[in-house]
Amino acid sequence: MGLVAERYARALFEEAAETGDDSAGAQLDAFMRLLDSDKSAAEYFADPFVDTAGKKDFVRTAVSAGKDGAFVKFLCVLIDKRRERNLSEVADAYRCLALKKAGVE
Repeated sequence: MGLVAERYARALFEEAAETGDDSAGAQLDAFMRLLDSDKSAAEYFADPFVDTAGKKDFVRTAVSAGKDGAFVKFLCVLIDKRRERNLSEVADAYRCLALKKAGVE
C-alpha cells in the first residue's frame, strides 16, 4: 500500500470516528462494489478529463446514505485532489485500519 492511500484512508477513518459516522466503511465498500460491477461508472470516475463537478454529482447520486456524510465529503476531496485512481488502495488501507481497531490483525 502506498503512503498516499494510507493517508487518505486514515483521514476518512478518523473523520468517521470523530463525527460518529459508522456508515463510512460500509459506504466505501458499496461504492467499490459499484465501480467493480459497472465498468462505465468506474471509467467515468477514474477519467482525468471528466470535470470535478460532474464527478461530485455522480458521487452524490451513487452514495445513497446522506449527501453530506463523511464519505461523500471524503470522495469530494479525493476528486478535488485528483486522487480518484487511488481509491482501490485507499479502500484496502481503510479495511486494514478497521480490522486493527477491531483487534483483528
